[in-house]
Amino acid sequence: MSVRWPVRILLISGSLRQCSTNTAVLRTASALATDGVETTL
Repeated sequence: MSVRWPVRILLISGSLRQCSTNTAVLRTASALATDGVETTL
């Protein structure tokens, strides 16, 4: 089964700190997203 539209994932961190561990995890997830997956942090 193939998807005809991109999968979009909104990544939300509860912290505004630039060095937040949670934000770092979300940045990594965004960087590792496969083709066809759009992420917004």
